[in-house]
Amino acid sequence: MPVTAIIYMRSLTSGKTPRSIHALMHSFLFHQIAKVSPEWSAKIHDTGEMLPFSISPIMGIQGSEIIENQSLSLRIAILHDLFENILIETMEKGLWKEPFRLEKNLFQVEEIVVGKQNNNLWSGRESYEELNEISSVKKSITIEIATPLAFKRSDLHYPLPEVSLFFKNILHRWNLCCPYILPEETEHIHIGYSYINIQTIPYSLRKGGSIVGCIGRLTFILKASEAERKLYHKLLRFAFYSGVGVKTAQGMGMIRITKAE
Repeated sequence: MPVTAIIYMRSLTSGKTPRSIHALMHSFLFHQIAKVSPEWSAKIHDTGEMLPFSISPIMGIQGSEIIENQSLSLRIAILHDLFENILIETMEKGLWKEPFRLEKNLFQVEEIVVGKQNNNLWSGRESYEELNEISSVKKSITIEIATPLAFKRSDLHYPLPEVSLFFKNILHRWNLCCPYILPEETEHIHIGYSYINIQTIPYSLRKGGSIVGCIGRLTFILKASEAERKLYHKLLRFAFYSGVGVKTAQGMGMIRITKAE
C-alpha cells in the first residue's frame, strides 16, 4: 500500500552544498536496501521501469552552504508492500544508525517515521483499496507542484504539465503498482485548467547535467462524468506518493492536492 517514510536527520559537518545534493539519496537508499535484499535491489535497479518508490529532495538545505548541526528531512514514498517490509528490516537491523556521507558532507539519521503524521503535510498511508474506492466527485482540484516536474518526449524533456502527459504518466504508474488495473487509453478530453501559476527551474541530477522542470500551483477543472471525476481524484491522490514525470526517485515531480471543490 502507498505509505511515506520521513527520515529526520542532521548535518554533522559544514561545507559547500553539492550541486546535486537533492538527488544523492537515491544511491544511498539502494545501498541500504542491498544490505538486506541484494536480489530485490538489483532487480529494481536494473529493470529500466518506473521504480516502486519516489524520493524527495533533502528538505531544509538552503543556499550554497550546509551548516553543521542543521536539522533536515527527506521523504521516501513507498508504492509496494515488499519495499516497505525491506525498509523496516533495515531500520530493525540498525542500518541507519551510522553516520553516512553524501560527497564530502556527513549526516546522521535521528528518526524514521513510517506512515501519517499530523504535523507533516507530506506524510500519509492509504491502501490501494481505499484509493480505488474513492467517492469524491469534485469538479475542481488544485495541486501544488513542489519540486520540478518534466516529461520525456523523444530525446527532449518537456517542462509543462500538459493534461494528457500528466495523467498518462500517473495511469502507467498506477497500473504498475496497483492490483486494480485502469484503462490507459483514456483521451482526457473532459479535463482542463481554471488556474495556472507555474515557473520553470533547472534541477541538478546525480550523474551530472540538469533537467528544466516546472513548479507552482494549478487547478484542474473537470467537465466530466461522475466516474471520470472519481478517476482523476484517485489518480491525483495516488500521485501524492508516486510523483509525476521523470526522475521521481531523485526528487523531481512531487505533488499534492491542496483543495478540491
